[in-house]
Amino acid sequence: LAAEDARLQFNSQLFERDADIDFQSNFVGSHCGSWFKLFDGMPDQQARYSVGKEDCYIELGFKNGFRPKMRTLKLHGYGIIDRTVVSVRQNGAWTKLVPAATEKEKYAFTLFFEDIREIEGLRLDFPGVKGSPNELQIYEIQMPRVR
Repeated sequence: LAAEDARLQFNSQLFERDADIDFQSNFVGSHCGSWFKLFDGMPDQQARYSVGKEDCYIELGFKNGFRPKMRTLKLHGYGIIDRTVVSVRQNGAWTKLVPAATEKEKYAFTLFFEDIREIEGLRLDFPGVKGSPNELQIYEIQMPRVR
């Protein structure tokens, strides 16, 4: 019960919004068949992985009127997660964002941005290195609520 209570209290605008998100990715493999695992409030369970691919990406398109406001983005995972390059779509155009600060943990990488942005889409690029295993595991994409 405590684990389910914690999951239900997970602070993310994307939590269980899979009906409002179109998903694209070029990951080589996926641990779970359904991409909604990226938004289920369980940041310690692998949702997607890739090994050996030089440049992976995940792209989210928001629909049905859902427009999250982003100032902080926390990616739960492992491997080259700290190479994340963030782009957002606003008014139909993509813009690459440079974080004001980042924080690396053993199984998470957080990006802090100066401005709050209401976004139509989110793209995460994970640049790899030729000849490297480029291991990447993603457990959860967390976009904390902006107050």
